[in-house]
Amino acid sequence: MNNATITMPQPDGSSKTVQTGSNGFTCFIGNDGTPECDDQNAMEWRKALQAKQTPPNKIGFIFMLAGDTGTSNHDSSERHTHQHWVQTGPHVMIVGGAAHEMLSPYPRDLDVKDPTQPYVMFPGKPNEHLMIPVVSQELTTSSTR
Repeated sequence: MNNATITMPQPDGSSKTVQTGSNGFTCFIGNDGTPECDDQNAMEWRKALQAKQTPPNKIGFIFMLAGDTGTSNHDSSERHTHQHWVQTGPHVMIVGGAAHEMLSPYPRDLDVKDPTQPYVMFPGKPNEHLMIPVVSQELTTSSTR
């Protein structure tokens, strides 16, 4: 993403900034090895959760256009069990306390029936958020009429 801040995880768990951006997004490699980009509100949301604090009452935006490697939809720390496992291809996420009102029309099942459709990730947990899969489709034109 043009003009994003780019960070690289360090062995000690910290991050090193390799490019300072100006568009409000920070891009990095997530814990599962996949790239993602978070806006400023999503970064605040993430930091609050890591500190076991209440997430801010702001809407944040995250995109993971390379998809993810999967996780338990019950608890993101359960990386070694496949209970309630869900893996989503390319997607965007709407996160933050203010986003909770937007979640009601979407499926909240621990066992996600169709990860190609929007659903609530981690329903009922402080880190619940809306997953919105995106599909890249090539536009084709036909020369026959």
